[in-house]
Amino acid sequence: MKIMDYVWPVVGLCAVVLSGWLLYKELQGISFDDVVHSLAAIPLHQWLMAVAGAIVAYAALAWYDRIALMHLGRRIPWLFISIASFTTYALSHNIGASVLSGAVVRYRAYSSRGLSASEIGILVAFCSFTFALGTVLLGAFVLLFDPALVERLHEGTPLWVPMVIGFLMLSAVVAT
Repeated sequence: MKIMDYVWPVVGLCAVVLSGWLLYKELQGISFDDVVHSLAAIPLHQWLMAVAGAIVAYAALAWYDRIALMHLGRRIPWLFISIASFTTYALSHNIGASVLSGAVVRYRAYSSRGLSASEIGILVAFCSFTFALGTVLLGAFVLLFDPALVERLHEGTPLWVPMVIGFLMLSAVVAT
C-alpha cells in the first residue's frame, strides 16, 4: 500500500480533532442549560416558519439544477435532482469553495445519470450564475424595501444611498 492511503485519513482525523477542540474552547463559557432554555423560549410557530423557509429555500435551489438540466435538454427525475441539489448546496456551503466542492458532488451525482463532464461543467456554471443572480436580486430588494437596515451597520448613512445601490443592483439583474 502507498503511504498516501494512510496520510489523508490521518489528516482528516486531525482536522476533526482540531475542530472539536476549537469548538470546546469557544463554547466552554456557554451553559448547556442556557442554550436549552433559549431554544425552548422560541414559540412553535417560529420553529415551523423556520423549517418551512428552509424547505422553500432548498426547493428554489433545486430549481437551479432543474433549469440547467432543461437548458441541456436532459430529463432526470425530480427526486434525484432534489437530492443531488440538496446534498450539493448543503456540503458546499458548509465546506466552502462552493464552486469546487459543489462541482465534485454534482459530477459524482450527474455522471451516474449519463451527463458528460462538459455538460456537468455547464450545469455548475449555470447553477453558480443563477445563485449569484438570486443573491444580487435579494440584496437589491432588501436595500430598496428596507434601506434603514444599512443604518444599523453604518450610522449616519442617508437612506437614499442604499436605495440607489439597490436600484443599481436591480438594474444589473434586469439587464442580464
